[in-house]
Amino acid sequence: MMHPFMTYADGSELIRSDLKEGGRVLVRIESPNADDFFHSVDAWLPDYLFENVNGFSDQDLDEWNAELHRLAPAILGLAMEEAGLYAEAV
Repeated sequence: MMHPFMTYADGSELIRSDLKEGGRVLVRIESPNADDFFHSVDAWLPDYLFENVNGFSDQDLDEWNAELHRLAPAILGLAMEEAGLYAEAV
């Protein structure tokens, strides 16, 4: 299941999955774009592995990678808490 996590002023959104096998969380990034409606990419945390890149440049991905590094503790912590594992990990 996917859950909204954050919406930015430019309309970009981060949507995250529940905790997956191996303690991984899938984050989908979607950004509106005037030319082709929106750009999207899937990113796996804590691996920072990008898949299914649609429209984002290498520079965009570098910027999103930095943003995910900043937000990863909150994203992973929330997924772990919902899975009932947060108390064990702290």
